[in-house]
Amino acid sequence: AESLLQEIELNDDINSSFRITRRTLNAVLLAYRNDHQNGGYKAEYILKRMEELTNAGVYDVMPDVIAWNTAIGAIAKSNDPTAAERAYALFQQMKQATSEGQQDNNNDEILSRSKRSTTNQISRSVRPDGITYAYVIEAWLKRNDKKGTDMAQQLLDEFYSILQEQKKKGNRSNPSSSRLLKPDPVWNVIQAYQKREGGDNLLSTSIAKQMN
Repeated sequence: AESLLQEIELNDDINSSFRITRRTLNAVLLAYRNDHQNGGYKAEYILKRMEELTNAGVYDVMPDVIAWNTAIGAIAKSNDPTAAERAYALFQQMKQATSEGQQDNNNDEILSRSKRSTTNQISRSVRPDGITYAYVIEAWLKRNDKKGTDMAQQLLDEFYSILQEQKKKGNRSNPSSSRLLKPDPVWNVIQAYQKREGGDNLLSTSIAKQMN
């Protein structure tokens, strides 16, 4: 991981024999998730470089939802006291990228069909999913203070609202769809929190109502 990190710090030459792929960088991000000391910062850097290298035309390694989620997970699981804020900031960037992609796709009347399809694919590829919400909620709950609890509740409410809207649209008829919001990662985080803190608190009471 460290040798590859050095390579992408220096490598802006598309003619280099060292070929970097999205899969390789996603594997590096996954390794950093286990480094609770500095892994979060390194993962953020990798994510930024993936965008820079793609925009510069060096490599086609634009971060997908796996990359975003793994970077957010590395931050959420780190020991940094600002982990919740940093994880939430990346979460907001994902939502903004999705929103901007959809807006471009809908509003540009002269956008070619090919470009419109590509834009839509990119916006969908970074849309926050159940894993994203789970990591960010986990990061806020780790703060073990009122702000952390309040933010976790806000995200849980948002997540639950999306699930309900998903049901209204009849998405349950296609449970294999990769774009459905899967609840299990979030519920796993919440259940771990309930086990750790017990059920005698307002957040646990609210959670119990939403999970039933």
